[in-house]
Amino acid sequence: MVTYKQDLPPKGGFDPIEFAARGPKRMFNGITQFGLFLGVTGLAWVGWHFVKEIERKEKLELMDARIAVEPFIYAEKDRANSSCSSSSSSSSSSSDSSSCCCSCSKVAAAVVVVVIVVVVVVVVVVVVVVVVVVVVVVPFFLLSLNTVILTQCPHTRLKIVKKNFYYA
Repeated sequence: MVTYKQDLPPKGGFDPIEFAARGPKRMFNGITQFGLFLGVTGLAWVGWHFVKEIERKEKLELMDARIAVEPFIYAEKDRANSSCSSSSSSSSSSSDSSSCCCSCSKVAAAVVVVVIVVVVVVVVVVVVVVVVVVVVVVPFFLLSLNTVILTQCPHTRLKIVKKNFYYA
């Protein structure tokens, strides 16, 4: 009479065949959960720093724009005070030039933000693909290679059959 190993009570101890059958799946689940935790935490950290860096750059750009425009504003005010007839045209041109400068810097900042976001997304996608290939594809390929080798070698297959069955 042949009795299958799973029908017998466990002996307690390390069973290499059972570990080989169940170990990679448990390892893969643990690695996946840890990887997801690290990925989400890392993305949150990068996003927070990205937002802080954008805010800092916007403040610097506004300060630079104000410093760059201030002499022209004071010059226009001085000219307006000296000639009353040209005050309306000079004030409108100064406001137009400052609004153009601000809108140009906003467009440039938006372009920079879009480029940075695209680069970050591409890098994240490449890293995820590499991690998936290394963590998922390579171990399963190696396991399938091992299975092919074990099933093609009659001597090894006989040993496995003997380990999986108990003769009573």
